[in-house]
Amino acid sequence: MENDATTTVTGDEIWTALQADKEFRRDNPAGTFDETYLDLCQHLPILLNDDLGDVLTVRALLTARWKLLSWMRETRFIERRIGTHPHPRKLDLLEEMTVDVAKAKLGCSCEILAFILRDVSGWMALHDVDEMAFMSDPTGGHLNEASLAAWTRGELTVAGLLATQPLAIIRLTDGADRMRAIP
Repeated sequence: MENDATTTVTGDEIWTALQADKEFRRDNPAGTFDETYLDLCQHLPILLNDDLGDVLTVRALLTARWKLLSWMRETRFIERRIGTHPHPRKLDLLEEMTVDVAKAKLGCSCEILAFILRDVSGWMALHDVDEMAFMSDPTGGHLNEASLAAWTRGELTVAGLLATQPLAIIRLTDGADRMRAIP
């Protein structure tokens, strides 16, 4: 496949876009979790390799989140994320319990996403929401104005989203946790 910006993305491109995201920086001041998230960004093109060229849909977005959440749960991402604040160190008992709770929540999110992915359109109909409402909602697709415009034109792929607004995939949510909030 040709090196096309819409079908390929590098970890460095994802990292650059993530660092530029004001919401990410608000929640993760520079230097706080950089090593953990840099590693995550480097791994995303490998983890989502089969999906990078897919045109973004609710199914494609939720599939990417499911793969990412599953990877976070199966690796030491949560331990590293908790243990790197403010510096890498051995976790104390409370932090170990926090890791267990976080992994349990990731497990629940993975199960919810697996259930939704069996019938995305049926799930959306059940909640009386269309793709536009989901993608534009900050608790659903979380697409910013530029990403939403590209998505509406049918020009946004998973790789394109990772290159411009990776937080839409990286957010630790299954997208279903607040569906009731969407009008």
